[in-house]
Amino acid sequence: MRKPALIAATLALAITPALTAVAPAHAAPRVPLAAAEELSLVEQILAAFPEPMAAAARLVLAGQFDQIFVLFGEALKLTPTQITTIIATLQALLGQFGGEVPPTTETPTTDVPTTTAVQNKKVAWTVDSLLKNSSGKKSGPVLGNVLLNAVLAAK
Repeated sequence: MRKPALIAATLALAITPALTAVAPAHAAPRVPLAAAEELSLVEQILAAFPEPMAAAARLVLAGQFDQIFVLFGEALKLTPTQITTIIATLQALLGQFGGEVPPTTETPTTDVPTTTAVQNKKVAWTVDSLLKNSSGKKSGPVLGNVLLNAVLAAK
């Protein structure tokens, strides 16, 4: 077994006990997307990744945590060009938020931020923190970790 695959498997097993505390996907209410231009930050992040990784991440978001292994397996296949492109896309997405609560198309009835705004802010903060704390390392496993944590932050 390759060392990166072993590291990915170890990471996935290490976080598995924490994942059991997460409510199943069917227990959470689903919020349908209103239109393509109103995609949540999570959907925009998923669009930055190759389809096999994005599909695995969507399944993790739906509660199929065994797909974490698929996600990291696909992360190990990323080329240096893909890694650079994905990081640039993620940074551009985060630049839209600038640390503020992201705008939403929903009109809140009070001053309380909408669920979408709170979720987007949490996801943006998570992705931004992971990218900053990666110590400049640009690798597939780092991006796999970013994607996994973005999806988990959205739950």
